[in-house]
Amino acid sequence: LRWTTRKAVSILLLENGIKLHAGNLPAEGSLEVRPERDTTYRLEVMDRKGRTAEATVTVEVEPFGEPRIDSFVASPSVVGRGEAATLSWKVAGADRLEIAVATGTTLVELPAGTGEGSYEVRPSDSTTYVLRARNAAGMASEEAEVVVARRPTIDLSFDTSQALFGEEVRLSWTVSRAEAVVVRAPDGAVLYEGEAKDGELSILAEVAGDYVATALGVGGEVSDTAHLSIQPKIAEFSVVAQGSSRRGEPALVSWWV
Repeated sequence: LRWTTRKAVSILLLENGIKLHAGNLPAEGSLEVRPERDTTYRLEVMDRKGRTAEATVTVEVEPFGEPRIDSFVASPSVVGRGEAATLSWKVAGADRLEIAVATGTTLVELPAGTGEGSYEVRPSDSTTYVLRARNAAGMASEEAEVVVARRPTIDLSFDTSQALFGEEVRLSWTVSRAEAVVVRAPDGAVLYEGEAKDGELSILAEVAGDYVATALGVGGEVSDTAHLSIQPKIAEFSVVAQGSSRRGEPALVSWWV
């Protein structure tokens, strides 16, 4: 669009009655527009005395044919149960858009002028969403899937439930559908933290109680416990006396457990 004005202090350009720009336009200039349908542009001017004038031009857009869906994606495509995912699209030549689930339920209908946008969903189960774009010439559709990840599983166990103090025991775990695993002792010390894969540790039976393994993934966080009971151990018990011990004489008794 090009225009030339004289003695104007206010210049506005409107598209179907909606202002196209911020601020005031120059007395002479041009502006590129990309109408998707027949559109009327109106230039309104006013001089210092408040006198107004206007001029209009209509751009006729030839039929586009069936709508074109350039993209329809879900981000992220894998979520936990009830977590948010965003459906985004770019469409050309559509008079109306509709987003539905593949089973048929319509979630939202969008009017003309929404050729690019997004919509938030929070699925409780894996769901395939359908974008349908319509105009007088026909319809186009695309699908995007949001996968709801299942909760991780983890199982933690000792090779024995009781051990003597200081004895070596084996702590092992199996895990699935997780991204990371953390194993902690009853006192909170981290024994393992890393990749979510089956594993085992050899530890000394020095801290009794519940050992905890936690699996973390897109589908959530779960924990399992394994209890270890520790039996006391007498490492040393001795008596020391000077020379031969007589009745009533002192002797040193010592022990370590």
